[in-house]
Amino acid sequence: MRVVTEPIRLEAAPAVVQDEIAAVLRETYDLRTISKEISRFLEKTTSAVYKCPLEDGGAVVVKHSSFVTNSTALKKAYAISEELRNRGARLPRAYRTTNGSFIAQTTMGSVAVLAFADGKHFSSHEEEFASAGRALGEFHAAGARYLADHQDERLEISSAIPVEKPYEESRAMYSEIRAAFIDSHPCSVPEVCDFVREHIGVLDETAKFVDQSGVNSSALSSGILHNDFHTNNALYSEDGKLTAFLDIDQIGVGPHVWDIGNTLASFASNYINRGVIDGFDDKARLFLRDYHQVFPLQLGEYRQILAATQRWDLMRILRSLRRHHFEDDRLPGLLPKIKDRLIPRIAAVPKIFSFLTSDWIRGNLS
Repeated sequence: MRVVTEPIRLEAAPAVVQDEIAAVLRETYDLRTISKEISRFLEKTTSAVYKCPLEDGGAVVVKHSSFVTNSTALKKAYAISEELRNRGARLPRAYRTTNGSFIAQTTMGSVAVLAFADGKHFSSHEEEFASAGRALGEFHAAGARYLADHQDERLEISSAIPVEKPYEESRAMYSEIRAAFIDSHPCSVPEVCDFVREHIGVLDETAKFVDQSGVNSSALSSGILHNDFHTNNALYSEDGKLTAFLDIDQIGVGPHVWDIGNTLASFASNYINRGVIDGFDDKARLFLRDYHQVFPLQLGEYRQILAATQRWDLMRILRSLRRHHFEDDRLPGLLPKIKDRLIPRIAAVPKIFSFLTSDWIRGNLS
């Protein structure tokens, strides 16, 4: 069964925004756009993203992220993106300004300009699973080649692109965060906080499982990660080939299995939301088979996929709860995801990923 995700939709940008973007492209990037045809992508996102047709043909994308606002981190992310693209990763070209920067400072804030990549979002076609696995393997392989040539970059990337409220920090605060939510409190989203209280036991068990799993071990294969590869963060051709990764803003360094788990959890969400679980193991096999052909990990590392999915989702939950309770409800639009997606997924994926036994991995990947 094919499970279609959100379609790509555009609407014309307001005239004042069209004029502003056209001026930025002209004055900062020496690019001439057809301003009256500039349109905004309407998918749910924490960024404002615009498609801008160019006078001499083709198009670029102008992106302003409200999630990652550190211009130094963004410059580093797009610099690494270009290094990986030049080494075979399927990434759109990042344009430099006329003074050589990957980021321009505008009245909208920090913006990046990228080559427009055509395609559609993930729809659970078998070819998409296979191509996504191969493309992620190519991404990790490109990162490994880059780090082999620039060994100091492993620490430099982590320093320049810090993870907001990383797992280790939030996990250390878990007792404090838990105590803040276990009792009723004045709240702008009571249905979310009530849901957290009702499922606090799920979070307790997940934190314990991740602690004991070994998914944070320094012995795991590690390198440059996309850190946000999910169903809507890549484009696919009609025949199912992944043509481009999107949203490289959160690129980082860590165990490769973290990326694998994050992606497979996102793919599984489509099945969880529709109660269509049967057959996911066959699709995941295609993803892992093609990944392993390009960038093979030790077989035992694939046993950490479940823990990687749980680590990501627990980090996202704790990050949002910290913003909500300790930072005056910052980014409130992300809170409903806790109730609608993250806790239900944490509860569901152990069953969905139960096929990932040592025997299954050896039989399908060796």
